[in-house]
Amino acid sequence: SSGKDLAASGDLLYFTADVGQSGVAIWRSDGTQTGTFPLGDMVPNRNNYLGRMNPGFKVSDHRVFFQADDGAIAGQVWATDGTIAGTSVVSTPWASQNSSYPGRLREIDGFLWFTAMNQNFTDDVNALYRSDGSEAGTVRFVEPVLSGLSFVEDPREFRGDIYFTAFDSQFSRQIW
Repeated sequence: SSGKDLAASGDLLYFTADVGQSGVAIWRSDGTQTGTFPLGDMVPNRNNYLGRMNPGFKVSDHRVFFQADDGAIAGQVWATDGTIAGTSVVSTPWASQNSSYPGRLREIDGFLWFTAMNQNFTDDVNALYRSDGSEAGTVRFVEPVLSGLSFVEDPREFRGDIYFTAFDSQFSRQIW
């Protein structure tokens, strides 16, 4: 196996490893042989695939968020607390074999912010989402200013507000 894409949270190290027939999976380690293992098989009976081979690890509140494909629905945001039982899907922006390409994961003030494409790949491409770490607590961040924007990227917190860049066909890429 080969490991890469490292993230640390508490006393655990997270990484991806390609273990051959099982494919690439998320692993965790406490630095011991018995404490090093994969966090489940996201795609049973098939090679695991971690969207774009870079899970985009983000650490928040002793949880690690990442993007992956479970074989049924492409492009989901997952979270783990370092246990197999505590590894699950956080958000599926829309259910399809086509990926919603979640990405640009950021932890800001206890929330996970990320971008994802919408289902028809036209309006609000790379819309901005906010999550409390649960499926029910994941919402598309909608404000009137977002109307007509596309390719939302790079959410950042500055002095208590969320800023991001987005493309407006009239003004090109702007900071919002």
